[in-house]
Amino acid sequence: MTDASNTAVGAVLQQFVNDSWQPLGFYSSKLSDTQQKYSAYDRELLAIYMAIKHFRNQIEGRQLTIYTDHKPITYAFAKIGTDSETPRRTRQLLFISEFTTDIRHVSGEGNAVADALSRVDAITCPTTINFEELSAAQSDDATLTHLLQDTDSSAKLKRIFLPSGQTSIVCDLTSKNARPYLPEKFRKLTFDYIHNMSHPGIRTSRKLMSERYFWPNMNRDVGNWAKSCIQCQRAKVQRHVISDLGRFSPSERFGHIHVDIVGPLPTTTDDYKYLLTIIDRCTGWPEAFPMKDISADSVAKVILEGWIARYGCPSKLTSDQGKQFESNLFIN
Repeated sequence: MTDASNTAVGAVLQQFVNDSWQPLGFYSSKLSDTQQKYSAYDRELLAIYMAIKHFRNQIEGRQLTIYTDHKPITYAFAKIGTDSETPRRTRQLLFISEFTTDIRHVSGEGNAVADALSRVDAITCPTTINFEELSAAQSDDATLTHLLQDTDSSAKLKRIFLPSGQTSIVCDLTSKNARPYLPEKFRKLTFDYIHNMSHPGIRTSRKLMSERYFWPNMNRDVGNWAKSCIQCQRAKVQRHVISDLGRFSPSERFGHIHVDIVGPLPTTTDDYKYLLTIIDRCTGWPEAFPMKDISADSVAKVILEGWIARYGCPSKLTSDQGKQFESNLFIN
């Protein structure tokens, strides 16, 4: 079942078992500014298209019937190829036809779930804040008094009267929504109420709080409270992929060397643009040899003439597994 409002689309995936519908999944998505300008027919068709894309893994290869409360959509497949269909409608209908062509009409009362999911912007959560207590706390708040007197503050604070007409609270009007200023005793209480609904991360918690309320250093406080949430620490999986440092057995002088290639570097007058670096594991003695190219033959020649001829053949050689050091010339 699908539905679309002026601002969002909603859908519910159900199966009919034992004479009743059982939900398998829910979907809701806000429409972009361009999509909100679509006609009612195009928004309803878009809702079907987006819902099928969302539930694709669950419905592929199964019998599917689409229910919508917009009756003209039920005749959509009969219009494919006619002049009345736009290319966008045709593309969406062709995608839908890969899963089903059975679109049926259902009354608005029978499509209540999808209708509610398409109007998520109209859903408001209750608040635990007593606005009369908030107003009294604001009148005694020294920080708020300082902000009201500070002409350089970026906050646009204004006292707004509630519908009752007897109580007023100070709100910040910087954004499109009036955000009440919260004195210190209301801050943690309000954060716990919003955060404990779904335990979002730090970034989302900051967004949820900043959209509704205001106080100085809000992001810092919300970030600290979100980090210290015990439920989040117990339930959320944090992956710390940190490998142990490599351990090397003790070696004799010049018996174990580490090699690497640096470059390309700015070319010299003699056409050198690479460096072969060699470090002895035991003594830490470093040397660097200029190279014109980094082929396996050139690297082997530099190691032989620049290191082995002077310090002897090492028993171990460690590299970053570059293709030169993995070639048959080095292996054999």
